[in-house]
Amino acid sequence: MAESTIEVKLVRCPKCKNLLPEPKDCSFFQCGGCGTVLCG
Repeated sequence: MAESTIEVKLVRCPKCKNLLPEPKDCSFFQCGGCGTVLCG
C-alpha cells in the first residue's frame, strides 16, 4: 500500500501567536484564532 505525505509548513500568527499549518498550494489563508488573513 502506498503512503502519501502532505507537506505542511508551520507558521506563527503575528497577531495572536497561534501555530498554524500553512497549506503548500494556497497563497492566502486565515488564522482560526483571531481571523487575520495571512499571506503564504
